[in-house]
Amino acid sequence: MGLSTGIASPNRIGEFAGRILVVPTEKNMLSIKSNMYNSIAQSIATYSMGVLGLFLLINRLEIYEINTDTLFVIFIAFVTITVLVYFNLTKILGLPIFNRITNFLSKWGKLDQYTFSKKDISKVIGLSFLRLLVYTGQYVLLLVFFGAQTEAFYLVSVVLVLFTIQSMIPLPPILGLLARGELGLLLFTQFNVNEITILSSTFLLWIINLLIPSLIGVVLILRTRINESIGLT
Repeated sequence: MGLSTGIASPNRIGEFAGRILVVPTEKNMLSIKSNMYNSIAQSIATYSMGVLGLFLLINRLEIYEINTDTLFVIFIAFVTITVLVYFNLTKILGLPIFNRITNFLSKWGKLDQYTFSKKDISKVIGLSFLRLLVYTGQYVLLLVFFGAQTEAFYLVSVVLVLFTIQSMIPLPPILGLLARGELGLLLFTQFNVNEITILSSTFLLWIINLLIPSLIGVVLILRTRINESIGLT
């Protein structure tokens, strides 16, 4: 259901709204906080693997125009800050600078109402990496299915870079599909993958992972007592 409500919102930020529709009112804050951890964990996985993919491409293609030392420093700084935020999320959101956010969310409960062990949120990061690898594998298999004959090493690296770049562009998934298609054309054509293969793989991946689950979610939303779920009755 999260996909259904997020499909028209920038970078799918509306997904959390759909997720709280299917939980009891008293558990809404649990859903919101869980979604925060999920989003940060997915960002850690996406950007980490994206930079790794970029490093692999730079080294394999011997692209010396890019300063890898600077890129590495930026990468380490980002990962360090993001991980610190992730494992101290409740404390950070308790700072005065975030009062407006916490006050808005207070209608659904207190942020410190639910706590998660470091073991549990570490598992979320692991699952986020697994999710990314599944998506990457799907994309590569579709490219091969539609005729790509490029070495798998390059396909995987380019897909990781593509996912990272796309995650930086705040577009609704429908427009994101067009952006991914354009990015795919820009990146994959450098490795002799033809346009039909790129666009077919991109579109089918979108159907499998977004459109079909979203349509299923719409059916579930229509069957949900929305007002009761979000505490309006």
